[in-house]
Amino acid sequence: MTGSINFNSSIGVPTPSRAPAPPAEGADRVESREARMASDRPLQATAPAYAPEEGELPRYHGEGKPRTLSCGDHGHDVKAIQQGIKAGLPPGDKPQTPAMQRLIDASKAMPEDGKFEQSTEDVVKLFQHVHRLPETGVADGPTQAAIAVQSQITFAEGLIAAPALPHDNGKRAEVIEVTLQNALEQASGLPIPTRGIFQHHIQDLLVLAGAD
Repeated sequence: MTGSINFNSSIGVPTPSRAPAPPAEGADRVESREARMASDRPLQATAPAYAPEEGELPRYHGEGKPRTLSCGDHGHDVKAIQQGIKAGLPPGDKPQTPAMQRLIDASKAMPEDGKFEQSTEDVVKLFQHVHRLPETGVADGPTQAAIAVQSQITFAEGLIAAPALPHDNGKRAEVIEVTLQNALEQASGLPIPTRGIFQHHIQDLLVLAGAD
């Protein structure tokens, strides 16, 4: 007798519509053994790598660590490091070291398109050179943390240099202190001497801002 085939959506396999044949002798023992083995098997689930939302700066501490980025990668986290490097650049009206000037010039040619291509790798390598990190051109965790720290430092410097606003009520000083304290915390996870350079710079800015 031929029965029609129905699709069992709960397990995703086709099953016959007719009543199943009685199990063969000993089948119940086999099934129970299989069930026990399945229950003892660990789940094969892995947590995805942390990736920032669009416009969010990379994080090194907190809920997750950023994925390592290199040529061929794309996404919001790539765009975040492209934007973060540019946000951390010093103002163009100040004299710079030759290494920093090369970073500034290369950053101008780097698109903010979320695609990790050769221009982004070149900029990352120059950033690593300026901040005394291994010059790999790969945006690993420490590199992304340094990008985030530097962008926060530049943001705080801009606030410190800006003229006082009426009815400020100390809000700007509070923002500066919170920004720099956050940068200081992130910098604590960086390798020496990068960590020391950032920490000294941040402490100087805290004193300058009157927040120390």
